[in-house]
Amino acid sequence: MGELKVQMLGGFALRMNGQELLDTDTRSKKAWILLAYLICQREYTVSQKKLIDLLWGEEPNSVNPENALRITMHRTRALLEQFSPEIGRSMIQRRRGGYQWGVPVEEVDAEVFERLCRQKAENPQQRLSNLLEALAIYKGDFLPRQSAEVWVIPISTYLHNLYLSSAREAVDLLSEQGRSFVPVSISLTPGATVITGANMGGKSVAMKTVALNVLLMQAGFLVCAKKAKMPLFESVLMLFEDMQSIQSGLSGFGSEIVQFQKALDASALGSFTAEEADYDEYEGESIDKQLYTLAMPNDISGDEIETAAITETGLYHSSELL
Repeated sequence: MGELKVQMLGGFALRMNGQELLDTDTRSKKAWILLAYLICQREYTVSQKKLIDLLWGEEPNSVNPENALRITMHRTRALLEQFSPEIGRSMIQRRRGGYQWGVPVEEVDAEVFERLCRQKAENPQQRLSNLLEALAIYKGDFLPRQSAEVWVIPISTYLHNLYLSSAREAVDLLSEQGRSFVPVSISLTPGATVITGANMGGKSVAMKTVALNVLLMQAGFLVCAKKAKMPLFESVLMLFEDMQSIQSGLSGFGSEIVQFQKALDASALGSFTAEEADYDEYEGESIDKQLYTLAMPNDISGDEIETAAITETGLYHSSELL
């Protein structure tokens, strides 16, 4: 049997021998809940009564809850046998009065994250290294698809608070080394706004920052700024990743053009970046000219559009933006 690694932050996945099981199958929801709980409690034998309460609680269930649990256990073991035939009974073992996880787990990302955050260090640099490694592991909340489960809520809250406190501590340590974050001030007017600059100059971060703050504001949260003024928008559209789609028969360039068209058809704030690998400078310039023609006010000259297009690395478009 190979090394088993478990992801619980930002999703639930089991990985072993190059294979991966993901909790995306909603038909097996109770099986995934059972699996997550047994892994978290793998040092102990969990009683049948505890598992029945965990899976059904106050829900009406079979007149024979023990049989319902056996059926769910069978489905959970069958799920695990995607790794290897007959491995299910080895991974979940029957013990007197209950069940217990039966095979070694190489690592659980949530446990590694907590250990790095809590680990004492000999010097500030080592502490910073531990914190940055921990923050990189935190891909999202604990078991997000099971976030409403009673036993998940306190763990998720604890880990999220630990993430926030660790992030603040890491910022303080970076500041002590003179590596403070550079604040960004952005003012956007109706039409198109171009962000230019060298590679790794912070253009994508600036656009994501604006979009994130718009979403925070529209959800009623405080924005990450000393001062902000913005209207409400119908939607926020961001194109940052390689969108190549084999299923639709589109290259990254073709997929990006389709998404551009959808964004321009919407009366909304959209942020876009052009991936260099997707098209050359001539294709990019032609696209930029058309985008600016559609997005910019009519009093912008063609020369200005061409100059902007040549240096363009990002675009905001909105018919509502103030």
